[in-house]
Amino acid sequence: TPEAKARAKATEFEQVFLATMLNQMFAGIESSGPFHGGQAEETWRGILVDRYAGEIAKSGGVGIADTVYSQLLQVQEGSTK
Repeated sequence: TPEAKARAKATEFEQVFLATMLNQMFAGIESSGPFHGGQAEETWRGILVDRYAGEIAKSGGVGIADTVYSQLLQVQEGSTK
C-alpha cells in the first residue's frame, strides 16, 4: 500500500539521519589500550553505528519518521487531486 511504502521511506530517512548524528558523536572518541585504533576499528565502528541507527529507528526513533511520514502522505494526497 502507499501508506506502508511511505512509512518505510520515512523510517529509512530517520535511520540515515541518526547514522549521521551517531557518526559525528563517535568521531571524537579516542581509543586506547593494546587493541586500539587502526583501519579495522574504523570499518567496524561504521557498521556498529549503522546498526545502532537502524535499531533506534525501528523502535520508534526520535520522532523524525512520524513527521516525514505525515508530510509524504500530504504530498501523495495533493498529487491525486
